[in-house]
Amino acid sequence: MKSDQNLPTEFPIFPLTGAVLYPHTRMPLNIFEPRYLSLVDAVLAGSRYMGMVQPRQTSGETVADDGEIYKIGCLGRLTAFGETEDGRYVITLTGITRYRITNELPMCDGYRRVRADFNPFNQISPPQEGATYDRTGFMKSLNRYLKKLGAEENQQSFDQANDQALITAVAMSAPFAPEEKQAILECVGLEEQAEMARSIMELSTYDGEGDTQKHRH
Repeated sequence: MKSDQNLPTEFPIFPLTGAVLYPHTRMPLNIFEPRYLSLVDAVLAGSRYMGMVQPRQTSGETVADDGEIYKIGCLGRLTAFGETEDGRYVITLTGITRYRITNELPMCDGYRRVRADFNPFNQISPPQEGATYDRTGFMKSLNRYLKKLGAEENQQSFDQANDQALITAVAMSAPFAPEEKQAILECVGLEEQAEMARSIMELSTYDGEGDTQKHRH
């Protein structure tokens, strides 16, 4: 089935804690579990689309077949592929648009599949320019946050980004907790995303917690 955007409404998903794909970004992934090697084989043989989604359980590297997952994820297109000598796949996904899972489909070769709806995000998935959010205040919060992380040298790269790229870059690169990254993904528009990211940074600099999370692919 295809959506009005000519995107598949049924596709395989890759549940991975902490690895939140956002539209118009790229995510490298190292694939080694047999079920996900099968998933990539199917994606390569088909439309090259797959969905990234977070499991609700954040502990452990392996996601159970029936593990609960969030309803909001991001559809990605496989845009780079490589195979290592030990049989792993090294791929790159490019984020296309967010989706809401309407129901799960029968599993195939060990991986999960869903039917999804893009309509909630149809009007806000392209990058937004000139949105009316407090960029100056956001940059002040970001500056304090980077100082706390000892990463002030990264400030310039954020300064030069446009509005949507700025928020997305912070959401993807900052050591936010998985549920915080998910909260940003689920915000409807750029203003809401900016406010959510700013609140997370402000809370971190205020309460002294510098929890770091690393992506596990």
